[in-house]
Amino acid sequence: METRELVASVKERFQDIRCLQVEHYLGLMSSPLRFHILCALNTHSFSVGELVEICEGTLSNVSQQLKLLWMGGLITKARQGKTIVYSLGDQRVAQLIATLEELFAKEVTACVDED
Repeated sequence: METRELVASVKERFQDIRCLQVEHYLGLMSSPLRFHILCALNTHSFSVGELVEICEGTLSNVSQQLKLLWMGGLITKARQGKTIVYSLGDQRVAQLIATLEELFAKEVTACVDED
């Protein structure tokens, strides 16, 4: 393949809008607390209080991170009686989490095995 064709191919494949989408998702997932929340929601729906317990964060910090994730379109929320329950709202996030778990499983296992 000629250099010009290669450049055109790469340029088309990685259009600005696609790169912005990836940046959006990875940016929201880059915070350890937000990533922990997303991993929890990847397994089940939870209330804020449950997520505070799971993530061992403060109520205000977890609430703030949930708001960012909700505004970013990664999670959904639904009222169940007096409680608001959060769920994963985008299956691409579930796929990213699964891929990351697969990619880093050996490193995590190696760290656990050393103890």
